[in-house]
Amino acid sequence: MTTATGPSLRHSPPLPPPQAAARFTQTNIADTDNDGIAELIAVDHTSHTLYQWAGQPDINTTSSGASRGDGTFAARTKITGGWTYTQTLAGDLDGDGITDLVATDTDHTLCWWPGAVHGGYGAKQQITANWNFTQTLVTDLDGDHIPDLVAVDTDHVLWWWPGTGTLHTRNHQHHRKAVLFTSAFAPKQRITGGWAFTQTSASDLNGDHITDLVAVDGQQTLWWWPGTGTGLPHTPTASFRSAFGIKQQLATTWHYTQTVPGLLRDPDPRGERLIARDSDGSLYQWTPTTTRPTTTTQTTDPTQTTPGPRRRTTTGW
Repeated sequence: MTTATGPSLRHSPPLPPPQAAARFTQTNIADTDNDGIAELIAVDHTSHTLYQWAGQPDINTTSSGASRGDGTFAARTKITGGWTYTQTLAGDLDGDGITDLVATDTDHTLCWWPGAVHGGYGAKQQITANWNFTQTLVTDLDGDHIPDLVAVDTDHVLWWWPGTGTLHTRNHQHHRKAVLFTSAFAPKQRITGGWAFTQTSASDLNGDHITDLVAVDGQQTLWWWPGTGTGLPHTPTASFRSAFGIKQQLATTWHYTQTVPGLLRDPDPRGERLIARDSDGSLYQWTPTTTRPTTTTQTTDPTQTTPGPRRRTTTGW
């Protein structure tokens, strides 16, 4: 509908608040030192320095006596300088149980730094060139306990490269400077088209040990696709509908950036927490709720504006 003053904005989403310039970008959550407690990893974009903040232990252990994080972090420590990479990921790419780093350089080369048992990283290895994809993820999407790659192309198609499980063996036997991509990953498979979402991440958001997808649409709505446990079939076109349930609305007016999941309080039977940056530079985390809707019923409750209780992690992010 139009009036003399111009188009009606009745059904338009509210404009997001102005964003303060981010100091830290490419935020990740991962256990980088293999102590069972997750760290924060991020890049200081002004100095191109990669930092980590060690997770603090909870004074209470789990029923099995294992340590766990309390959701707070120690002072930052420098991992390395000169970090001019994008799409920085902290994940276990070779399946050896140790967190690695993956990132894309300015020449669109996807690179990998194998993690060491007690922290630190090995020499950089090239995974593949011409990586003209965004929203890259390292995750086990088909439930075979082998890390895969997931990314979005310029046509908004979500793609999946199933891991073959050979990357760890080849790396340790041959100490290569470049990964044989066609051996480490099967040919890409189309998951779904029309992926006009941002901040895509893979997580276990409801604690059922099945990989889910989380992303934000153009209306600033945060969505969750719960994994069904059936996995993605190894066919030229993977079946998104068989691997993921109906999308569930987690929050509206999601004006946050750098939304990432992680087990900040590991283990947490309710699932992984979400962490994200607010427009004023505050970094928040959301504790998962004790219940989630089923995978067969869509939730579109407009009053649901948050994925769970929120608490501030730090400011000046």
